[in-house]
Amino acid sequence: SVQSWQQMSPRVYRNLDEIFAGEYEGMTYEEIKARAPDEASLRSMDKIGYRYPRGESYFDIISRLDPLVHEIESYKETLMLVSHQAVLRLLYSYLMSKPRTSAPKIEIPLH
Repeated sequence: SVQSWQQMSPRVYRNLDEIFAGEYEGMTYEEIKARAPDEASLRSMDKIGYRYPRGESYFDIISRLDPLVHEIESYKETLMLVSHQAVLRLLYSYLMSKPRTSAPKIEIPLH
């Protein structure tokens, strides 16, 4: 039997937003490195634990994703998630049973 396409109703979940870079929001990594080399160095040494000044860390994203993960695990139908790289790295790590410490290094293609 052939199944027909069913339009899904889109939902917006703020907990899927990209990592908030605080004082460096909107800047590229190169701009951060030029403006604050010490911060860039700290981030490169501990990407999962590094918290941007007045911003978030990967651990903060894990905390905000926790309720959403419980919700999506209860779904029985097909699900499509559209999000940003840091969030997708963490979701992928969790769903594929990878250690969360490896999440920041996972390659997630753009677009």
